[in-house]
Order: sequence, then C-alpha cells, then structure tokens
Amino acid sequence: MLGDYAATNYHEFWAVAVEVFFESPVAFRHEMPDLYEAMACVLNQDPLNFISGNTTIIRRPEASKAKITATPKINGTPATTAKAAS
Repeated sequence: MLGDYAATNYHEFWAVAVEVFFESPVAFRHEMPDLYEAMACVLNQDPLNFISGNTTIIRRPEASKAKITATPKINGTPATTAKAAS
C-alpha cells in the first residue's frame, strides 16, 4: 500500500504514510489498521470521521491577553524620569 519508496528511509516513510492517510483513508485503515490508528492519534485527526460528517473541532484556549506593562528602571528610578548622570 505504501510502496517501495516509503522504505527508502524514515522521512520518506512518514511522508508517504501521511499522504496515503489523507488521500486514501478507507483503504489505509482496512490494510493497516494499527498504523492508521497510531497516525490518527499522533495527528489528532481521523479523515474517516471527516468524510462521515462526524467531526469534532478542538479549539485551543487563547493565551492570556494581559499585557506586560513593566517600566524599565535605571538605579531604581523609572527610565522616563531618570536623569542622566553627569
């Protein structure tokens, strides 16, 4: 199913496996169910669920929108009011 080129090296195996995973998910799951399930777990996607309309979208929580408002200081005095040493 993955072809001889996938046996070239680890990187080519991964590239070919990902390609087949998305382009032919039905055949891939039928012929290599363990690899299919492992890839669905690693990629956090299951193309067969997308085809059947049974998808779940996982949204990551947004990072805190709090701004850092630190004022730079020179010798303990805020930089905006610090006078240059003469």
